[in-house]
Amino acid sequence: MDLGFLDTSMSLAPKESLMGSAWQLSRRGKRFSLLSQNRVIFYRYRAALSPPWLLLPKEHGSPIPQAEGFRYVEALERLPWGKGKNFQPTLHGFTLVELLVVITIIGILIALLLPAVQGARESGRRAQCMNNLKQLGLAALHHEQAQGHLPTGGWGYYWVGDPDRGYGPQQPGGWIYNLLAYLEQEGLRNLGAGRSQSEKLAAAATVVMTPLQMLNCPSRRRPGLYPSSKPTNSNPISGAAKTDYAINTGSDSASFEWPGPGSLTDLSAIDAGTYTGWPTAAVVVNRNGVCFFQSQIQMAHIKDGTSNTILIGEKYMNTDRYYDSAEGGDNESMYCGPNVDNYRLTYYNPSNPALSEVPTRDRPGVSFPWRFGGPHPSGCNMVFCDGSVRTISFSVDPLMFSYLGNRKDGQAIDESKL
Repeated sequence: MDLGFLDTSMSLAPKESLMGSAWQLSRRGKRFSLLSQNRVIFYRYRAALSPPWLLLPKEHGSPIPQAEGFRYVEALERLPWGKGKNFQPTLHGFTLVELLVVITIIGILIALLLPAVQGARESGRRAQCMNNLKQLGLAALHHEQAQGHLPTGGWGYYWVGDPDRGYGPQQPGGWIYNLLAYLEQEGLRNLGAGRSQSEKLAAAATVVMTPLQMLNCPSRRRPGLYPSSKPTNSNPISGAAKTDYAINTGSDSASFEWPGPGSLTDLSAIDAGTYTGWPTAAVVVNRNGVCFFQSQIQMAHIKDGTSNTILIGEKYMNTDRYYDSAEGGDNESMYCGPNVDNYRLTYYNPSNPALSEVPTRDRPGVSFPWRFGGPHPSGCNMVFCDGSVRTISFSVDPLMFSYLGNRKDGQAIDESKL
């Protein structure tokens, strides 16, 4: 009986007799279907000098067939097949070692590319954060030109803005509320203007519950509503908009905080000039920053130069408290008056410089409610009173940083220490 053989380099008809009428061959790429009604053993051979396989069928009990130029590899035994059943030997494939090598290489490539992708995304977010600060800085400068002073700090942390109380000391809202008209949000700023007291309370609640994308750093959190206490001059709220930026209130040892007048009934005495509950001038007036309780800081008051004085910067936050408002530096509305939620310090501690209020990168489990800082690995973004935006290193010299917060200390700034 003549021996037929299979070679992947052969060109065969769709159905070609291999060993008489008992065998039929159908070529399908590099697979072959062989049909038989007998018990058959297949012997597979490898060419000595070329890649094609040789597959020789033989009936049970006959000698192992030989083929010149090929070496024996293995025997494949199959029991009798039913009519129409196909046997499809795989002539080529990957070994387990080859597969593992490929998987390992892919894993290494992903490990190398992932940090680069994440770094590129963070770079984009940091650029957006700097642009936010740029817009806030320009708005503050436009406010100074239009009103004659930088935005006032407002009354206290339980009070938000009133559209009928102007832009000076009579305005209970904080710096963000006072910048709304210069951030293309004049409609929000004037919500409730000229209305009754009850309508103003409803309008104030709407303002408090209106987040602005420009006031949030994209590396930290999205604009949204977060838990907050109800302001004195507002209806009940279901949450409040928060900010990731704080204005510079100076290099003093502590930020001045006050809840503000106790109730709405104090407004008549405030308007008449007979209210006696204001903080003392000694506590308030001697602040050396650019915004604080009822402040009206003009450019002429910035003795150290606008390029050497911080205007607004990113605030530090405990990463565990980004969303629950469970720390003192992020538990009120962003539209409120002076509070560590939106006012920060540059205090230098001469007895222990390590405890100075320097920019600090956000971290879990630690609260620094008076510090500037942020989520970026490279440093804290800040806009200065000249409108320029810079990144201040987290390893900045504490004393030099305190000079940037004081508008009138007369100290020279060594930029190599920033």
